[in-house]
Formats: sequence, structure tokens, C-alpha cells
Amino acid sequence: MTSVHFRVLLLAIFTAVAAACGSNASLSPTAPSVTRAGASGAVIIGQVNGASAPITTRDTAGVSGIGETSGTLDAFGTLATSTLTVKITGTNISTTTDGQGQFTLTGVPPGDVQLEFSGQGTNAKIVISGVSAQDEIRISITLNGNNARVDSERRNKREDRDKNQTEIKGTVAGLSGTCPSVTFTVQGTKVTTTANTKFDGITCARVQNGTIVEVEGQRQADSTIAAAKVELDD
Repeated sequence: MTSVHFRVLLLAIFTAVAAACGSNASLSPTAPSVTRAGASGAVIIGQVNGASAPITTRDTAGVSGIGETSGTLDAFGTLATSTLTVKITGTNISTTTDGQGQFTLTGVPPGDVQLEFSGQGTNAKIVISGVSAQDEIRISITLNGNNARVDSERRNKREDRDKNQTEIKGTVAGLSGTCPSVTFTVQGTKVTTTANTKFDGITCARVQNGTIVEVEGQRQADSTIAAAKVELDD
């Protein structure tokens, strides 16, 4: 074999190998962008209600219209559980409800969003249509086994508010201090009040551990909230 033929053969082999490598590289999977949505996106704040355990005759004794021989009946109310999982279908975005049936999902991708609720004998789904990346959506959901319905929905555009303005709703815990300057946590977030904090439906002195409140205020650099308003949630 002449040197010219040998070089031609080597060139052909090299070209074939390079083409094969390029073909394999094009098959490398790319993670969907939706899984990276946690950095930004909409916020969904929910309140879950549902069927609780049946009320027994002992529970109903003394209740108007229900005697001790009335048997059992299904009761509906706040689904108080910390083990109900809320997940956005097709993403890795999920959370759990707190002891009052409340949850918050952040980084929600835009479009039609399906929420999955599971745990405590529940396996239900709802769809929220037309979600925008700047939406703050507050919903109330009733669950009953595999069935779910949206009782109410309210939307705000977060871009219309101060970027440091925030709202949080939940149960007061870890209360300390003396009015008007008290400190407590809501959903694990530290809240502080001052003489300028407005109280609606409740006074500072009546804020206690276990009280359910909605707090509006400025998010501080240390992630605490300086409350401008504390409202009783009834």
C-alpha cells in the first residue's frame, strides 16, 4: 500500500469516528427548564379543607339537634395535618400543609398548573389555569378522598407591590416580648411588631400562641418580617 493510499485510509477512519461521536452527543438528555423554576415564578398560597374523621355519638352528645343515639356523621372543616403533600405535576416543586391545612408553593411555572394532593387517605388533583410568573394566587380547596374543588381564588400581580412587601398567614408560635414590641413566628418566619404596627380584628395584647393571623410587612435583610399590619384570621 502506497503512503498516499495509507493517508487516505486514515482520513476516512478519522472522519467516520468523528461523525459517530457527534451523533451520540446530540442524544444527550437536557433537563426540562420547569424543574429550575424554583428561582422565580408565581406564588400559590392555599388553605385546604376536607373531610375529617367521623363524629361519633359521644362527640355529638349535647350538640343541638344531635342526640346520643344519632349514630355517626361526616364532618367537614379545616384539614389539620402536617403530612398532606402538595405537588405541582411534572415538576420537583412540592410542600406539605401545616397544622392548619395551609401551604405555600413558590417558583410556580407559568401556564396551566395541576396541583396534586396526597396523604391522609387523599389522592386528588385540581388545575389552576392561566398562571402568570408574576401572579400571587390565594386559593381555598375542599378535599374529600379523590375529589377536590376550588372554593375561592384570588390573584394579585406581585410586580404591582413593593419588591420587599410580603404577606404570610398562619399560626402564631414562639411569642415573646411586651406590646407594642413583640416577636413571634408564622410558618417558621420571624415577625416583629412596633408601635407603628396596625392590628385589625385583634389587639397586640390578644395575640397569643395558637392564634391564626395574616401578617403584612417588609421583608428584612435577615428574612424576618417587620409587620405593618397584623390581622386576625377567623
